[in-house]
Formats: sequence, structure tokens, C-alpha cells
Amino acid sequence: MDYFEIVKRGWNITWKYKALWILGFFVGGSGGGGGSYGSGSGTGGSGSGPSNPFAGVETWFTENLVLVMVIAAFLAVLGVVMWILSVAAQGGLVHLVNEAEENRPVTLRDGWAVGFRYWGRTFMIGLVLGLPFVVLFVVLALLVGGSVLGLTATGSGEPFGPGTLAGLGGLGGLCCGLPIFFVLIFVAALVIGIISSLAIRYGVLQDVTFGQAIAKGWSDLRSKRGAFVFWLVMLIPGFVYSAVIGVVAAIFAVPAVLMIMADKIVSGAAILVILVFVLMLPGAVYGTFVSACWTVFFRRMNGLGIPAPAQQVPAYPDQSLPAPPAPYMPTPPAYEAPAPTAPPAYDPPAPTAFEPPAYEAPVSPAPPAPPAPEPPADA
Repeated sequence: MDYFEIVKRGWNITWKYKALWILGFFVGGSGGGGGSYGSGSGTGGSGSGPSNPFAGVETWFTENLVLVMVIAAFLAVLGVVMWILSVAAQGGLVHLVNEAEENRPVTLRDGWAVGFRYWGRTFMIGLVLGLPFVVLFVVLALLVGGSVLGLTATGSGEPFGPGTLAGLGGLGGLCCGLPIFFVLIFVAALVIGIISSLAIRYGVLQDVTFGQAIAKGWSDLRSKRGAFVFWLVMLIPGFVYSAVIGVVAAIFAVPAVLMIMADKIVSGAAILVILVFVLMLPGAVYGTFVSACWTVFFRRMNGLGIPAPAQQVPAYPDQSLPAPPAPYMPTPPAYEAPAPTAPPAYDPPAPTAFEPPAYEAPVSPAPPAPPAPEPPADA
């Protein structure tokens, strides 16, 4: 399997059918970011400015609490709508890329219709595959919470009292448990990400239930059909995209943070909003590209749309045009000399006896007839 040919084909589809970018926006380009700021308990001096550089932000939020609540409610509703559309866009984008590979019409209306038709199946695939993450994060929270409680426990002051042992246990939990859980989360994200990419395509393109789709995806990954290798190949464009987005985000985010720290809340927020709109287009293109690549890979893995081997084309003066076919010239038959034949044997005629001709007497002419008598004149 030519993995780089698959990536090239995915990019060709992404660039040719730009209407797919709308679905790609909901799949990979839409996202919300949130930040948290520390509200440290500093001592408020009566002379110089506040010790907390984000004290102006806290003051602005306090003075505009109603506006903040309205914006938060709007963002919550918008987030739910975007999530619903993103689930539908996943199935619709898979369907439209498959239609492009089959040389059939690619329309957004058809994509949204198929996406909402398989919305429940796509949602169930994400829900079932997301449960291991929930379990891991719950265990991680319990581990961190227990470790923190152990570190903050106080004893009676003895060197090996209960507080000291609890603190050592908490420190050991943080030092040993966190790396193990980070490794588990990375492996789970890798495995579940590959299975999810394959399962959605099984559910949409082969119309199987979400349970069968997940089982087929896991079977493909376990039987080493190239899914893990393709995931490694897709890391290359992922790194390039992340680097470009990081540079662009830094250009906008650094001035925005500096303005917010200088109590220019509105200006800083405006720059962040511009950053969100700037990142929409590359996010939509990249989301379309990743989905198209996985759909093309899914087809190749199942023996669909495998390109024929390239044929050698004879040289032609105009390289932009294909060489004309050679005229039909039948092959002349090979010349075969006639086989030599022996001359016929000479057969002389048989001799015959000589017989002289019979004698015939000459025929004498008949005597002339006497003249007729003349009649008398006076009669």
C-alpha cells in the first residue's frame, strides 16, 4: 500500500472540492478555548498598584457580571449546536469523500442528509469509545486527590508519625502514578483514535451497527492491516499544521495577553476574537484533509479504488497531449518458397502400322448434251 499516494489523493480531494471545507470546519476547525486565571490572596496595598497582574480582569468581570452571564449562556447554547453539527459533519464528510472517489456528484445537501441519517450511530461510536477515557480520568483524579491529601496531612511532629508517612505516600503516588497514567492515556488515545476513524467509516459506508463497526475497527488494527502505519504517516502533516498554527497563534496571543495585563480588556479580547476567525480557515482545511485521507485509506484497505499501475507513454512533441495511437498495420505473412517438384517422366507414343490409302479411279466427265432442234420459221 502506497501511503504517501493516499495522502496525496486526500489533499487533491480537499483542494478540488472546497465545499467540503464547511463540513471540515465542524469536524476539525470548530473548537472553544478557555483559560483560567489565578485569584491569589494578595495583600491589598494602599499605595502602589495591585500585586496581581490580572486584577483588572477580575474587576471588569465583577462590574459586568450580567454581560458575562449572557455571553456564557450564548456560548453554552452555541457549543451544544456546534457539537450536534460536528457529529453530523463527521458522517457527511466521510460520505462525500467516498462519492468523490466514485466520481459521483459531491453536494453539501447530500452530505448533511447522510450525516444526520447516521447521527445516532456516529454518536454511539464516540460515546462507547470515550468511556475508557472517563474511567482513566476518574482514577487519575482520585490518585491526585489522595496524593494531595497525603502531602497536606499533618502529624504529631514525630519523624515517622502518621503525617510523615501519609506525606511520603502522597509524594510516591504523584511521582509513580502520574507517569504511568500519562502513558496509559497516550496509548488509549492512540488505539481509540484509530478504531474510531475506522469504525465511523464502517458505520457510514458499509451501513453496519455501531457495535459491529467498533468490532471491525478493532479487528483491522489487531490484524495489522496498515492502520497503525498510516497513523504514523499522518503525524507528518500533523506536526507541520501544529507548527504553523502555533506561530500564527503566538503572533496574536502575545499582544492580546499584554493588553489584558495592561487593563485594556476590550482590545485584548478583540485580538483574541480575530485570532479565532483567522484560525477557522486552516482548521477547516486541515479537518477536511485528515478525514479525506482516512477515507481514502479505508477504501484502499478494503480493496476499493486501487489505482492501476502507470503505463509507459511514448514520447510526443507536445508533452501536454497524450501520444496518438499508432495506426493499425497488419503483419504480412511470411514468404514460403514452393516446394520443388520433379518433372513428369516422358512417355513416347506407341508406334502404329502404316496403311496406304485406298486407290480411287478418277471420275470421267459426262459428255455434253446435244443441242435442241430449232422449230420451223413459218409455224
